[in-house]
Amino acid sequence: MMEVLQEWKQLVENLIQEIARWSKAEGWSVDRQPVELNESKLGTYEVPSLVIDTPNGRLMVKPAARYVFGADGRVDLYSWPSLNKLLIVRTNEEWKLRTASGVDWPNPWKKETFLDVASELVHCPSP
Repeated sequence: MMEVLQEWKQLVENLIQEIARWSKAEGWSVDRQPVELNESKLGTYEVPSLVIDTPNGRLMVKPAARYVFGADGRVDLYSWPSLNKLLIVRTNEEWKLRTASGVDWPNPWKKETFLDVASELVHCPSP
């Protein structure tokens, strides 16, 4: 299990760095913060999360778990304070976006996709 944990932590680290780089390139303020997760198979561990301030609102990027149904890991992307959310899931050795209701996003995970959904999340009204 230590091997799985180390691999998961590295995948999260790489994703967080990628999102931070894309966000900073847009001139957005990025604050990296540690978050503690506890999973029955992995125990308690720490991974990074992000708070991103865009001109139109705040985004949170928070890892949820390595062991989730239908994927090999999940990171939540949501706006604050509306809590509109998309899931970034790891399947088939790549990151993909998925709606909270489980529908796969039509566009692949890349900078343009992230910037598009980030913009939409901060503009959506609260549910």
